[in-house]
This record gives sequence, structure tokens and C-alpha cells, in this order.
Amino acid sequence: MIRTITGLFDTLDDAQRAAKELLHRGIPRDDVRMEARDASDPHAANGVRRGGVLLTVRIDSAMAERVDVDGVLRHYRVVDIDQRRASWHATGWDGAMMADAAHPDFSQGERLRATQYGSPGLLPG
Repeated sequence: MIRTITGLFDTLDDAQRAAKELLHRGIPRDDVRMEARDASDPHAANGVRRGGVLLTVRIDSAMAERVDVDGVLRHYRVVDIDQRRASWHATGWDGAMMADAAHPDFSQGERLRATQYGSPGLLPG
């Protein structure tokens, strides 16, 4: 059975370090993806809009027994999305803001992506 694990990171550097560790532990490169543009979950999408990076790992049962993906992600400071969502809501954020290109968080995230993630090759070499 294949399991997909996705983590949100505040910085490209943290996400790349986590990806490098997972590759080093034997997870195939084709099963590790970094994304700085799209997210289907509204809370992860908000994190990406604010300049975060998603790291997605596909792992089968045999590999899951050998590699603690969740532990690696935590080691490299994966965001606790429930805690972050509560923080955003406490400051007045709601999901409707994500569609508003004039909203400061939207434009800030777009500017960050343009400067930090200009090219598609996000995985470490």
C-alpha cells in the first residue's frame, strides 16, 4: 500500500534539507516532490501563499518500516498545520482571503516565490 505524506515548511532551506535526508535514507527521487505554488488543502495553500514550501513523499509499506518520514519532517521543522491554522484564525484570517489577489498575504507570497523559487528544480542535487 502506498502512503502519501505532505509537510509544509516555512523555508525552502528546511524543505530541501528534509528532502536530502529522505533521499539519503533510500526513498527514490521520483517519490519526493517539492512544490512552492499549488496546494489543494486550504490551510497548506495559505502557508504556500505566505512563502512556504510543500514537501510530498510517496512511500510504500516496506519503505515505511525502514524510514520514519514523519520523524525526518519533524527534525527539519515541518509546520504543525493545526497550530498554524489556529494562529492564522486568531489574527482574523479566513479562507476567503486566499482568493483575493489584493490581500497582502497573497501578494507577499507571490513575491517570495518569484525571488526564491524562480526555477522548477527545487530538490537538492
